[in-house]
Amino acid sequence: MKKYKLLKKYPGSTEVGEIVQGSGREGWYTKGPGCRTYDWTQIVFYPEYWEEVIEKDYEILSYANKSNSNCITTKRRGGERHDEFWNIHAVKRLSDGEVFTVGDLIKTPYKDATRITKFQNPERNEYFIEIPTGFTRLVTIEKAKQPLFLTHDGKDIFEGDKVWYVNKEQHYYSGFIAVSGVTFRSDINAYFLTREGAEDYIEKNKVLFTTEDGYNVFDGQYYFYVDKKDLVAVRSIATSKAVGMSTSFKYFGIIGAAEKYIERNKPQLSIEDCFKILQKSFLYGNGFEKEIEKYIRKNNR
Repeated sequence: MKKYKLLKKYPGSTEVGEIVQGSGREGWYTKGPGCRTYDWTQIVFYPEYWEEVIEKDYEILSYANKSNSNCITTKRRGGERHDEFWNIHAVKRLSDGEVFTVGDLIKTPYKDATRITKFQNPERNEYFIEIPTGFTRLVTIEKAKQPLFLTHDGKDIFEGDKVWYVNKEQHYYSGFIAVSGVTFRSDINAYFLTREGAEDYIEKNKVLFTTEDGYNVFDGQYYFYVDKKDLVAVRSIATSKAVGMSTSFKYFGIIGAAEKYIERNKPQLSIEDCFKILQKSFLYGNGFEKEIEKYIRKNNR
């Protein structure tokens, strides 16, 4: 409700300095119940007689040092002349006692969720709250719901949201309603705002197969396979749509294991070679298998 103060008298006016306000009937102003009313044309069309009274609806609660944002104080020595060193950090709206701080998530008439990035000097402009898209007024904003947690794919979870979680180890999933105080265990579960997101996570994180050297292979992961006939190692990438292990291949998680398999299965030893290896194994006591490995490595360089 707007208020006006009379700056100078005119015929039939009230006393200089009197303040009138909207009476509740469109186009009329009054000092209050039982007082005379004023036609709005007297105020709007004769601004030289009237001055709008802008009531202060804020209180600055704290300031942040520009060179060290962690330094917060309730007072500044020297007042306005130190604006170059301090930014307004928190403001209280007097009409309802709501406190707003830089970084708060708020709602505006045009956006459901945005953050306060800065406060300008409120004594110079009523649009003193800076947000990423411009400026807004203190009277028009309200606190937005604060997120409780982030989903696995980076979306905010608010109180009242339906949330789906997937157990990372056993890959079962279920849903629940998020409430304040609920514990989110990201070390155990992955969280999503849709069932489809949970199912997609399971699909991408299920074990497609286990290699000869004991590695679990997932969707999008590299592995190696060796053709049993040609004994050549090939690098490939696993996809959930192309799963199907062939009995003609051996599968490995690391190239070293694949190369070792090839060394152990190449048909390259003659009978004479076998006799030499047997003699060395008995002579040095290293064992037959170990001597074979040494021989193959030496001759495959």
